[in-house]
Amino acid sequence: MRKHVMSPLFFLAALLSLCVPVSAARADDTVAYQNYLVDLAVKKRLHDERYWHLLLHYKRGVFGLRSLVDDPKFFLAPNGKRDPRAELEATIRAFFQTPIIEDEHPVCKFVARFTWLTEQLAIDEDRLPVKRCKKVDTMLANMKPKSTTLIFPTSHINSPASMYGHTLLIVETATRSKLLAYAINYSAVTGDENFGPLYALKGLFGFYPGYFSVLPYYSKIAEYSDFDFRDMWEYPLTLTEAETRRMMLHVFEMDYIASDYFFFDENCSFKLLFLLELARPTVRLTDDYPFWTIPLDTIRAVHRTGLVDSAIYRPSQVNKIRHIASLMSEDERELAEAVFAGKRPMDDIVKGPLPLEGRIRTVDFLSEYVQYKYSKDDITKAEYSSLFIKTLRARSELGRPELSEYSYVAPPEPTTGHESDRVNLGVGVRGAEFFQEIRYRPSYHALSDFDGGYVRGGQIVLGDVAVRYYDTRNIFVLQYLNAIDIQSISARDRFITPISWKVNTGLFQKVMSDGRDDLVFRLSGGAGAAWDIRVPGLIFFMADLEADAGYKLRYAYCAGVGASVGVLNEVRGTWKYQLGLRYVYFGVGDVHGEFSAFLNQQFRINANNAVSLELKHTITFGYTDSVAGLSYNLFF
Repeated sequence: MRKHVMSPLFFLAALLSLCVPVSAARADDTVAYQNYLVDLAVKKRLHDERYWHLLLHYKRGVFGLRSLVDDPKFFLAPNGKRDPRAELEATIRAFFQTPIIEDEHPVCKFVARFTWLTEQLAIDEDRLPVKRCKKVDTMLANMKPKSTTLIFPTSHINSPASMYGHTLLIVETATRSKLLAYAINYSAVTGDENFGPLYALKGLFGFYPGYFSVLPYYSKIAEYSDFDFRDMWEYPLTLTEAETRRMMLHVFEMDYIASDYFFFDENCSFKLLFLLELARPTVRLTDDYPFWTIPLDTIRAVHRTGLVDSAIYRPSQVNKIRHIASLMSEDERELAEAVFAGKRPMDDIVKGPLPLEGRIRTVDFLSEYVQYKYSKDDITKAEYSSLFIKTLRARSELGRPELSEYSYVAPPEPTTGHESDRVNLGVGVRGAEFFQEIRYRPSYHALSDFDGGYVRGGQIVLGDVAVRYYDTRNIFVLQYLNAIDIQSISARDRFITPISWKVNTGLFQKVMSDGRDDLVFRLSGGAGAAWDIRVPGLIFFMADLEADAGYKLRYAYCAGVGASVGVLNEVRGTWKYQLGLRYVYFGVGDVHGEFSAFLNQQFRINANNAVSLELKHTITFGYTDSVAGLSYNLFF
């Protein structure tokens, strides 16, 4: 029988193998596992998957694919902003990195990425250095996200950042109470910037950083409904609990991540669309806004996907005040005024001769009105605290809390109005000349347009351009390029007294001293007051300022002051008219006076189709210019 003898070399190799550190073996195994996951991800082409692009906010532009997130902290690969594959590979390897710094590990910082990649690659979590993310677990446990609602605070023309309205999301908890829900908001951080032109300029070119934030919903209600006097619409979405949770995971990983905020496109509404797509990847919402994103347009887009379940109206505090005041008798209104002014005590309401319903209405009105006046800085904090506490005590004494449940009449739901873009095709006559005209307005609503879904008396027109063709002269004429035309005609009443105002600038045709017309650059504005009278309608008066500049003017410019009056009304949703008179005396530069009278009428076919009839008569430098036009309006 042959005896086996161990080779000295084999014995040495075996002995040396026992001396290899266990940690090095494990490290080799970890690297091998990372390589396996990366190879598998590349083989499955996960870097081309739409969900991965949504997680990283990739969009294809003029210069190729890039992420709309600008914060370098958001990327794990040096070229991750433009290279989805490099970012995918770096993300997978980062999940295995050490040392571990609590919840700052990539598994926890990028929890939405980790969750999706684990599903796609079946990552063995036992091989990871992080087993739990306490911060994420705590947030989910506290929030208990169940459902999602899209919120639309309507436009607020007096605030440049909110002229078009705003959108945010609220995540309701297991309690199903909206007041206990969390609001997801994306907004620009502007610091203490309050100089209007600089604010607008920086906002247009992305000089402000934008951040996602999660706040209690009740604080957002106070901000938009009470302080900004804006109605709010709530749109409960059909997202499931699992979809809502998936959306929240991405919100967590966007914490303290900045992106350049652009007022026109990459704004509050556009960024929220990414969250909805991440919640339900089968919907497509971010592909249709190459140049600008208007909040109301995004609400319509969400409607079209079938995500919207219903619409709920929440009136602003101003509308609450006006509604309650409309239910009050004259005695109740006079008593409320006297108590607010300190001329009569609160007991005159509580123990007075008014019927119980009248006393309750008066106290309820005062409660809302005191808050309103304080938010307007019309009363001091001490005055507010004293009077508001008195209204609460008075209301408690009167009892019958059910009588304070008022039925507020909801205006037309915003998406029922016309679309934001408009094109006009028209014909007309100017003096003895016939012309054809085409106009295009990308944004957004004019006073002559029907109000359904928009703020009555509000106008926001940007980039409105009109070109005419005169048959007799065989020429095309740029009639105007209305860069900015904003008007806020807000009705005053006994208790609410807003200022009406307007601002307008752009290029316009103007009759010169030789009787010929030429383009001038115009900057004009005005301020005044308006009153709502059933017949004839919304009447307004404004003091005006205007300055024109053009090389055909004698001194190349003129400036003057004047006044304008007008009336605006909509009859049964089918006929709207706007009548106005204006006179400006240009006493500086090329001295002259300019008088104009106009009548604009629009006849509604349906929400996005209408016919307009416009008449205008102008006297400038003693020359008379009369124009009549008929046009078809298509909103899209």
